[in-house]
Amino acid sequence: MSLSWSTAQLGVLVPGDEPVSLRYGDTHPGRSDAEPYTTIIAFHGTGFNSIIWSPWLEHLPANVRLIAANRRGYFGSSPVHESQQLLPNNPEAFGRYVVDTLAFIKFAVDVLKVEGVRVLDWDSGDFVDFGTSRLVPCSFVDH
Repeated sequence: MSLSWSTAQLGVLVPGDEPVSLRYGDTHPGRSDAEPYTTIIAFHGTGFNSIIWSPWLEHLPANVRLIAANRRGYFGSSPVHESQQLLPNNPEAFGRYVVDTLAFIKFAVDVLKVEGVRVLDWDSGDFVDFGTSRLVPCSFVDH
């Protein structure tokens, strides 16, 4: 099993910002099985890119679809957001990361028509514990 690469054009997510695109790999693009399956949408941590998930591919069951997204600033995705005001912990850039992540999940549900969504976020995604699971029809796993 391998990843097929494409780019999600997410558009302008915050008024005044440039349009956002995120590069992603998908183990089953266009999947339309009659049998139910689970989709894992995986977001890499700082210092990695979505290739970090490659060792998993040979171990995934047939009923699991993996979609691995590259965050801003990583190969094929939009540049990192340039904050207007640098504050401690850079809340503006972190807020864009949250918006990007939710927009990509929405893209996967609406455009890729994934089902049985589970979100795996490594390292920078601790925001998922703050209630975003109420905003999108999926569950989150944070490692």
